[in-house]
Amino acid sequence: MQPGQFFTEYLDRMPHGKRIMSARDYKISIEINNDVRRHGIMFALPEYGRLKERDIKQTFAGDMFKPPYPVCILEFTGEHLPSVPLGNRSSKRVVFVFDRGTYVDLIPLAYRDIDHAWHPPIFSFRFYYEASVAVILTGEGMTTLTGFNKVLPDLFDKLEETGYNKSSEKFAKAMADDFMDELWAYVDFCRVLNENEVAFDDVEPDKAKNRLRSARGKAPLFTYKVLTIGKLKRKSRHLGGTHASPRSHLRRGYYRTSRNGIRHWVQPCMVKGETDGFVHKDYKVEGAA
Repeated sequence: MQPGQFFTEYLDRMPHGKRIMSARDYKISIEINNDVRRHGIMFALPEYGRLKERDIKQTFAGDMFKPPYPVCILEFTGEHLPSVPLGNRSSKRVVFVFDRGTYVDLIPLAYRDIDHAWHPPIFSFRFYYEASVAVILTGEGMTTLTGFNKVLPDLFDKLEETGYNKSSEKFAKAMADDFMDELWAYVDFCRVLNENEVAFDDVEPDKAKNRLRSARGKAPLFTYKVLTIGKLKRKSRHLGGTHASPRSHLRRGYYRTSRNGIRHWVQPCMVKGETDGFVHKDYKVEGAA
């Protein structure tokens, strides 16, 4: 299965997670899934989530990490070096991205190859938009100055107590190490949207597969937007879309620079089209040749 369908696969397997979660955690998980299903815009990233050169030394301020939509989904295949323990290997990666107003929440989903199972998201990482230094990239890796928050409190506390002697700091450090690929993928994603020209193309889902999924009561496969990454921008500007959109759609948020040189954020908004229907936009991100 390729990126673009990992979240759907996770939803199909979600009922099995009820066996390892408390009633409270399961309810929270369902609420998160429903929010993502209703409002999430999906981006299928290239292998390993790599969109930019990472062997650099650079500092990024927090406002770069504001997502283009209030809810995004990033999917990509995992990269496993021989040094990665078998129990930590995960070939399917998913990150939920939530714009919370003053910060972004990144919630990674865990798929473990060893037992072929999806595991529920128990925590989130945070990038604060007002932070003077949010991420430092160097030739030796990435340093993140992020917050850390419980998503499924009962399961979080259980794992923390079992493996880290109730030390939130040690547990957070271990989780950040395990999910560094997800953090890297989001940094690359934000850099592309801020630094490069991007072109868009629609990819329609297979209608027969959607009819079959609907008959089985499963979540549908949605229309995808393919993002082709082009040359570097000369300056920040609106990334895409035309004024004559034929169908109603959600216009992505973006940064605009005024004539006075003041940079400000333009909120995502609903655009009423000339014809009925709503396009649920998913995205596949590809590097330019």
